[in-house]
Amino acid sequence: MRGRRLVAAPDGMDWVVRVVWEPRWSALSRRVGGWRRRKAGERKDFSGLDLPDVPVGGSSHHGGSGGSGHHGGGGSSWGDLGDDLLIGVLVVVGMVVAGALFWWLLLPLLLAVVDLAVVILLLLAGVLARVVLGRPWVIEAVPRRGPARATQVVGWRNARREQERLAEQIAAGLEPVGRPAR
Repeated sequence: MRGRRLVAAPDGMDWVVRVVWEPRWSALSRRVGGWRRRKAGERKDFSGLDLPDVPVGGSSHHGGSGGSGHHGGGGSSWGDLGDDLLIGVLVVVGMVVAGALFWWLLLPLLLAVVDLAVVILLLLAGVLARVVLGRPWVIEAVPRRGPARATQVVGWRNARREQERLAEQIAAGLEPVGRPAR
């Protein structure tokens, strides 16, 4: 009984009866569709904005006492150069491997988890808003050929009952009651 119901009418016509989850795009675009009203060549004018002046060039003053170099005492230790070079190469290779693991493994996994969490939150918020605001669910009966029929019912349980009732009507050979869909 979950999701779509495939029903065979006595005349051999197959029907799909379902509760529609998608929003009504025509109503949604009328409410928030301001982007469609703007002409393609029309551009926004930002000349009225008071933006601060940003200097293009700059001077490079660095603090410090001047002079650079090594000010330590003692002699040089050429024998440690090989060990320092090996440690430096190992550190660079380790950083490259860690960066590659982060970029190609950890970051995509983190973004996928965040994406999934956002989708789940939006789904829960949408269902909760539909239930709290009393928006009707659309139950649609779509034949293999011919026009689809739709009806609206307030409440999730009522929508599931109406889906079942429409499926039983179609199986009994009756034409489903409702307005033409879309």
